[in-house]
Amino acid sequence: MTAYKKLIVALLIVIFVLALWLTYVNQGTNQSTQDVTTNKDSLATTTELMTLVVYRQNKDEAALRDCGITYPEKIQVQQTTAVVDASLAYLFNDELVRFGDYQSVKIENGVAKVTINNPTDPAGLFISSLSSCESGHLLSVLEDTLTQYDSVTSVELYSPAGKIEF
Repeated sequence: MTAYKKLIVALLIVIFVLALWLTYVNQGTNQSTQDVTTNKDSLATTTELMTLVVYRQNKDEAALRDCGITYPEKIQVQQTTAVVDASLAYLFNDELVRFGDYQSVKIENGVAKVTINNPTDPAGLFISSLSSCESGHLLSVLEDTLTQYDSVTSVELYSPAGKIEF
């Protein structure tokens, strides 16, 4: 009977180890499938939000001494990997709406080349003829917002006709 008990105990240990191994293998397979499904679902839906920081003009400080003073503001946007684009879209729908319509951004060698279009002035002359305070406001908001990202070291403005110079 002792040999019989040892055989049963050994068989139970083998069954237990086998069951643990199968559980582990199934969890790995189910986890991979779940991750793929979750990723597909998160790409298909745009209801998930993320927090970004944009910089806005401090109008009280600007009126007293410096048109370029900005302050950070946290905003919620739909989750994206294009954070520079999302930041600009937000700013040109709110803070910078009077300067024109945001068209695109292209980052080359750390320079964010932001294209905006003013339908009444497609050559960008409106932007280039802004007062020093207005151009300071526009540039400081863009530079402070975009240079927070590692991929951006400076900002240039463009119209559909070419680079806008101040």
